[in-house]
Amino acid sequence: MKSEENTSADKLIFLVRGRQTLLADRFVQEVSKRFLGSDDSGEVLVFYADETPVSEVLANAANLSMFSSKKVVVLKRAEAIDKQSLELIKTYAAAPSAHVCLFLVSGVSSKPDLKETDGVFIKSVEQDPRKIHEMVSDEAGRMGFSMTAADSKYLCALTGEDLSMIRSELAKLAEIHPSGTHITRKEIDEMLNRRKTRDVFELTNAIVNGEKNQALTILAEISSQNQIEPLFILSAVSSRIRNVLKAAEIRSGSRGKSPEEQKKLIAKELKIKSGAAHFIWQQSRNFTQKQSAGVLKSLAETDRALKTSSVNGYGVIARMTVNLLA
Repeated sequence: MKSEENTSADKLIFLVRGRQTLLADRFVQEVSKRFLGSDDSGEVLVFYADETPVSEVLANAANLSMFSSKKVVVLKRAEAIDKQSLELIKTYAAAPSAHVCLFLVSGVSSKPDLKETDGVFIKSVEQDPRKIHEMVSDEAGRMGFSMTAADSKYLCALTGEDLSMIRSELAKLAEIHPSGTHITRKEIDEMLNRRKTRDVFELTNAIVNGEKNQALTILAEISSQNQIEPLFILSAVSSRIRNVLKAAEIRSGSRGKSPEEQKKLIAKELKIKSGAAHFIWQQSRNFTQKQSAGVLKSLAETDRALKTSSVNGYGVIARMTVNLLA
């Protein structure tokens, strides 16, 4: 039997369906990397089916820029594609561009209604709930610590079966505990009981990942509880962003080194644990050195506004969030 990699190697259009967004994103990343190869000029564009017309996405897919020889186009929330747009995709699939890899990513296992006979490789990222805890143990291992099957099940029981959410909780554990730690219920409970820290952690992640709507949603929840000082939020966001900008600088200055070597440099320079360096390295790809001055200016203005004015502090943080993600 052929492996999935061999089966999909010559495909140019992929339909990725299922609720496990973490697995969907990983599949897209792996296939994109294989498709682009060593081509540094390759473009990666992301659209959302409920925001951008499919006709516009396909028009974009059909054209390469002057400086690119290959392009990856990702259309998320593909479950929103209507029947008329589906016909456009089928027409494109009949004669796709050899220089473009198109992904349709749907959170619904039955939509959109495409078949492999339409020229589309279909990948399901649904998982048997009974096996989720095994994947959690594997994910913990990737981050440098271990968990028993019982403790993995306990974490799943507390956080649900969405691997993205579970990975977020594991990331928090990686921030707190050094690589090599064996995680038990005690560490899980301590982490989950830090509600304030968790909310600010998620807000900070959303900001550095460029997820404006998610960041504003989390901030609205925080402000409704009115339990976390805006200056505390700013301090956490500012600290993370400064680390991310420094990591971006380190990555830029060590382009000839492998990702693992870069992460070690980041951990050493920032004096952080290896698990934290892994996430800072990932997030640093969302920032460029050219952005540094504007980002730092926005943080300074927010600090000044919170300390010298009587306006709503959460409103000031919201304005900063919008400015950072403009």
